[in-house]
Amino acid sequence: AEKRDLMHRELSAIGFDVLPCDSTYFMNADFRPLGFDGDDVQFCRHLTVEAGVTVVPLSALYAENGDQHLVRFCFCKRFPVLESALERLAVHFA
Repeated sequence: AEKRDLMHRELSAIGFDVLPCDSTYFMNADFRPLGFDGDDVQFCRHLTVEAGVTVVPLSALYAENGDQHLVRFCFCKRFPVLESALERLAVHFA
């Protein structure tokens, strides 16, 4: 719960529209409020290359017609790993 709450708070502060997450190690977020002009696959590549944070495009979990504006974060990492990733994201979107 602590990691989930940390991720939700910090991702929201960065500008993501974070979806509710109560019983999993994954958190989905809408990146459209950040102004990125592309789909979820492009956004994930962008984050990996530019911020050093890799997330999963939610459309990859659907055979067809998946949302293309949502990404999935995993927060079953150690606190220092999560904090470092959140810091890089905050700097990238500042």
